[in-house]
Amino acid sequence: MQPKQYLTELESALEQYRFREVRTLTDQIDPSSFDLLQIKKALYLIRRKRRFADLEHAASLFNMAGNEDPFIRRQWCQSLLDQGRVLQALAALNLMSQKYSDEPAEGPEIRGLIGRAYKQLFVEDGQAENLRAAIDAYRFDWERRQGNDWWHGINLVSLLSRAKRDGISIDNALDATEIAQQIRDGIEEHGATGVWDYGTSLEAAIAQQDERAILISARKYIQHPDADAGQHARRFRRGEPVAVPDGPGGRADTRGDGSHRAARRDAGRGGLHCRGRADHGVSER
Repeated sequence: MQPKQYLTELESALEQYRFREVRTLTDQIDPSSFDLLQIKKALYLIRRKRRFADLEHAASLFNMAGNEDPFIRRQWCQSLLDQGRVLQALAALNLMSQKYSDEPAEGPEIRGLIGRAYKQLFVEDGQAENLRAAIDAYRFDWERRQGNDWWHGINLVSLLSRAKRDGISIDNALDATEIAQQIRDGIEEHGATGVWDYGTSLEAAIAQQDERAILISARKYIQHPDADAGQHARRFRRGEPVAVPDGPGGRADTRGDGSHRAARRDAGRGGLHCRGRADHGVSER
């Protein structure tokens, strides 16, 4: 099957939720006939619908065909993380980080996934060292303003807030509230350029317990035409298990009255749809 035909049929199968056909279609291709842009589109389409076993399979085929672009290997690592194979992914990511550390695009992306891997380990085992390792991974590019630094910054906000709540000492002078404000200022100054910026602004507002900003950002995020189920799943997977503002009503409240749940509910009135479109960014948030 030629690349253009594959991409057309793959997109159709995914949009129509014919997920069982994805592996069958992928097994009919000659992976060596794809250029990098076609590979990126294929992996993006599969990942957007959260078909992580299929993502692993496709990335492996492209890699074994001799294409050594780090993007492909990183997507393979991504698929492992989302299937719970964290240590396997982390081992590969650490090797990639050594090789591509100085690459302006891939270096920050790889370190971001390393941070996510340690964060995932912390959620699973509660070990403070994993939380600290995640903070170190995200801190590197946030402080240097490299890559998509808002992504790294908002993860720092989440992790630092969790460390404070759990009484875990962090050997640095980072302040979650200050970082959240810097992120909001940056987005306001440069303008939101996509759905991820609105989501990041929402998380920063939650960290600051700014309920007016929460509602505004939540409406813009949820109603954005590029938001879909995969984006919402990644956004809330990151935020809730690790850190949300303290409150007597539980982890999701600030005042004990369900205000953040209400914010999410109210933001969706008149426009809460899991749309089938998403941005073509390839960073895992």
